[in-house]
Amino acid sequence: MKDKLHFVFSLLFLLAFSVLATIYLVWLFYPLEISWLGLEKVVYMKSGQIQYNFNRLMLYLTSPFHWQLAMPDFPSSKGGLHHFEQVKWLFHLAQICFLLTLPSFFFYEKYRSKRLWCLVQTDSKNGCSHSFSSDSNRCGNRF
Repeated sequence: MKDKLHFVFSLLFLLAFSVLATIYLVWLFYPLEISWLGLEKVVYMKSGQIQYNFNRLMLYLTSPFHWQLAMPDFPSSKGGLHHFEQVKWLFHLAQICFLLTLPSFFFYEKYRSKRLWCLVQTDSKNGCSHSFSSDSNRCGNRF
């Protein structure tokens, strides 16, 4: 049961990590996309203005310390502000899931690497067949 719980938490960790990696990589690559997509011609603003507004939006969405969204070059409707508030809560949910499941992921990976090491061992004296016993450095016959 404990192994299954660690496995589920590890999957949740990997999902949260993927979401956060996507969010933060977009923040890094957006300056390149401004020029690649020609956004300066679409919104009739300079690249620096677009980047500044994007940074304000991303800071609002990712930081738990910023609760006011104010982009100087883009007016925000009440519905738009509500939408971004909901997105902010989803980002924070991903951040919390990442932080809470991080220890479980490392414990599961440590356990999994010990089991893998046991499978690789070929010492027939200690009866190493498939699993790792945490009581000693010898393998058990759990499977």
